[in-house]
Amino acid sequence: MLSENHLNFLMCLSSYLDQDKIKTEQDLGACASILDCDDYRQTYLKARWLMSNGAETGDSTKINQALFEVKRALDLKVYDNKFDLDDIPNNLVSFIDPRAIFNFDIPLGRIYFLGGQIAAMMDDYEKSLEYYQQFHFKTFSPSFNAQHQRLFLFRSCSEYTFKDLINNRLSLVKPTRLNDPFDCLVFPWREQLQDRCEEKKHVAPLTKSYDYYRIRSFVLGNNAKPIHKDSVTNMLMWSHYADEHRGICLQYDFSENILQNNDVRQSRFMVVRYAKKKDNINVDQNHIRVHEGFATKSSDWKYEKEVRLVSYDISSKDDFTYLDLDVDSRIKAVFFGLRCSEDSIQSIKKIIGDDCGYYKMAKNYRNIYSLNVVPI
Repeated sequence: MLSENHLNFLMCLSSYLDQDKIKTEQDLGACASILDCDDYRQTYLKARWLMSNGAETGDSTKINQALFEVKRALDLKVYDNKFDLDDIPNNLVSFIDPRAIFNFDIPLGRIYFLGGQIAAMMDDYEKSLEYYQQFHFKTFSPSFNAQHQRLFLFRSCSEYTFKDLINNRLSLVKPTRLNDPFDCLVFPWREQLQDRCEEKKHVAPLTKSYDYYRIRSFVLGNNAKPIHKDSVTNMLMWSHYADEHRGICLQYDFSENILQNNDVRQSRFMVVRYAKKKDNINVDQNHIRVHEGFATKSSDWKYEKEVRLVSYDISSKDDFTYLDLDVDSRIKAVFFGLRCSEDSIQSIKKIIGDDCGYYKMAKNYRNIYSLNVVPI
């Protein structure tokens, strides 16, 4: 049987959803703050109200209470602890919309974000950063299934490439190492937030939490096309990313287990969105979504047809992190550039072995601004 507090909260929540008597989440939080019932939504809203009221009045006790409610909300959310609406008295059914109440969800990431704000207000930088890191984990959703897609990776024949091939791994780089300063919108977003809200305590741990992203870029192919008409023949990619045709292009075949996510690293494939100049991308905001921050580029780069492997790795302290290929993922083909040396060709074939197709790019004299793909 529902307690009186449970019923009162349901009435508050129903009024909020109907936009009848309660107009804002702050109003709902104020109502929820006088209640105490085992629903994670109630505890989250109570935490928001305590944080806001504590900041306005300078009451540190309320801010401490707010963090306690965040922890409680997280515990309740794990069990998705919502009321059993079958217990609502019949005389209240006409005032409450059970379907709307059931659909009113507060994502786990939003609760962790609130925890980061509150911990920062308590001058606990490390705890705030920890909450924001968990926020990234819980809001990191996939946008592309890479399984058995034709994905190409253009690389130079450098020692780093050879190390990745020998160790059967992918290396992912810190976004600040990318060649375009406008590549990742998270950086201009962070600059404006630090300039505009420098005095706010949560800004430092929040912006720091974005330092744990790492990226590896691929070119999306098309399985329906013959290989000699696919992205591997893109001349600009060979010039820009394969050491002016002296490098290689690797075609990967990834399995469903390639990401190998765990408690310290979450990885996702994302198709890059190419924004037109008329879109007027605005980064003057308090928060930026992962896809917008790390997988949005100017339409000038549209020719790249880029798919990104984006990883959030809280264990990474260096500019690079590494993802081992699982047993069902492999390099399906290697394409050697026009200027790739014979020594590099033989070394790579020795490392990868026979379970792979090998091709050499060649000039097409009948259509000089295209490339031929020649098996070797």
